[in-house]
Amino acid sequence: MERYNDSAAKESRSGHHLLSSTDDQDEPRIIYLPERRSRWSSIASWLSCFFLGVIATLLTLGVAFRQNAIPESLRAAALSTSPSTPSFTFGSTDPLPNVPSETVVFEADPIFSDRSTDDTDFAWDMLLPPGRGYVYVPDGASRGLLPGQYTPEGEIYSVAMYHQLHCLARIRKQHWIFKDGIVTGDTGMARTFAGRGDSSHAQHCFDYLRQSILCSGDMTLEWPKQDGPSSGATVDGWGVPHTCKAPAAIKAYMDANHMNGSSNFDAAG
Repeated sequence: MERYNDSAAKESRSGHHLLSSTDDQDEPRIIYLPERRSRWSSIASWLSCFFLGVIATLLTLGVAFRQNAIPESLRAAALSTSPSTPSFTFGSTDPLPNVPSETVVFEADPIFSDRSTDDTDFAWDMLLPPGRGYVYVPDGASRGLLPGQYTPEGEIYSVAMYHQLHCLARIRKQHWIFKDGIVTGDTGMARTFAGRGDSSHAQHCFDYLRQSILCSGDMTLEWPKQDGPSSGATVDGWGVPHTCKAPAAIKAYMDANHMNGSSNFDAAG
């Protein structure tokens, strides 16, 4: 086979001799040179560094975005022990803020289960904030909402939680009116109450609360009572922790956005 010793092939692209022959040797000898990185290898290394930098930047932005996903006022409401009420302003597009959660242990509170008196009625009335659960929403159409109720100060919308509390207060009021009428034999108040169309209101509330409970889908696992005559057999729900929307954050939102001028302070009204 013909030897490959052409002089043109003895030079590399950099001009260095790769093969060399001497006067007293016909066979070329190999001169080993340090390996040189190709241009493509340099480009690949540069691209790797570039993309790693982009990924690091995106991760940093992602962390910052998650930290800012909850409005600062709501984070302060959930975490601060200060008695001051944090302020709240709407985001650019969301109709409502992302309300943080906290753990709440359910415990019996007789003020809300005892019969209707001035004290128990007042406790129920205080569950509704100023404005009875109605809030101003600026530019509701841009937030995916249908038109709200018109007021000179802006359109108002009902916050579902307070609608649900109103419905429950309405059923409670009707329950005690009819129960007292049966116990005393005086059904005059019950007849008056039913004659005003309040029975249809309560029927609406039954269905509305049914759908509200199904919507919230609280999957908390409740254990039976741990003491007493029915321990181990009856589940009353008390003493069980639930994950709930932070009350302080909800209050901050309602304080900042509630409708003004409401004169009805009856939760059942």
